[in-house]
Amino acid sequence: VDKLEGLDDDENKLLKVLAEEKSIEDKKQEEKDNAAPTNNEEEKPTEPPKKKKKKSKEKDKARDVPPEEPPEPPPTRIVDPRLLELEKSKLTVLLQLQSLSLQLPPLRDNTDNLLRQLQYLRSDTSTDKVVCEVSGNFMSSRDADERIAAHYAGKQYVGWKLVRDKLKELQKNGHGGGGGG
Repeated sequence: VDKLEGLDDDENKLLKVLAEEKSIEDKKQEEKDNAAPTNNEEEKPTEPPKKKKKKSKEKDKARDVPPEEPPEPPPTRIVDPRLLELEKSKLTVLLQLQSLSLQLPPLRDNTDNLLRQLQYLRSDTSTDKVVCEVSGNFMSSRDADERIAAHYAGKQYVGWKLVRDKLKELQKNGHGGGGGG
């Protein structure tokens, strides 16, 4: 979009330059026109005899040349090659923009799918883990029965179980102050 705006600015600058060039050409043409009437005024007395000759010439021209020959295009229709090049580059940028905009929906769908998968993985890992109340270890709720049995038979679980049982016994006898909490 920035590139397209830059091209628009370039086009506006070029149009200003072309307008200035045209105004200079118009001034030159006016100067020629102003100089031309003085010559035409001198020729006016000799024009009436020429008109008679022109009529016959016009009839000859009408026979030789087909009617309504298209005149030369006006100078305003002449397009500067720089302007054509700018137009071409603008169209190229617009086509690139259009092709990129057509690529957006599949990319959005792809990112949406990836976000859903990521959220599934996040929620899966957060609800998947369970903390053992005795040893404080994380255990997966999907663990096989063998792994869960191995945890309950393991050294950490057995050791923490002994510590907690001893703490409860001491608290009943009134010897323990309840620990650190």
